[in-house]
Amino acid sequence: ISGDPITAIGDGVVVTADRNRSGAEGVHIKLRHEYGLHTLYLHGKPGSVVVRPGQRVGKGDRLMSMGTTGRSDGVHLHFGTLFEYSLGGRKRIEYFDPLGLYRERLRGETIIELREPIYEADQRIAVRNVL
Repeated sequence: ISGDPITAIGDGVVVTADRNRSGAEGVHIKLRHEYGLHTLYLHGKPGSVVVRPGQRVGKGDRLMSMGTTGRSDGVHLHFGTLFEYSLGGRKRIEYFDPLGLYRERLRGETIIELREPIYEADQRIAVRNVL
């Protein structure tokens, strides 16, 4: 819902707090966390950014509000994760799928076990809504 709070997923430092609505990202924030992790929060509501570059934030701290700025067809949070690393003396930052981290720690059977109850619950809700 437009105006709902967007909060930090973990402790970090604000790298970018762009209040400008131009560009595909629209109003957006980028945080740097430990171990090279960066998180992106895109398409925020104009005038809702409450942080500034260099500011430390904690898990759950409000960053801005939901909106639909930039290249967006409706109110939503476009959340992204990036990983910063050095290769051959050059700094790189690339998007990555955080679920990949869990796949390495969990066996395939465990992931399937975690997904099954969610799927079954979705089916029960779908059946209830149809009946």
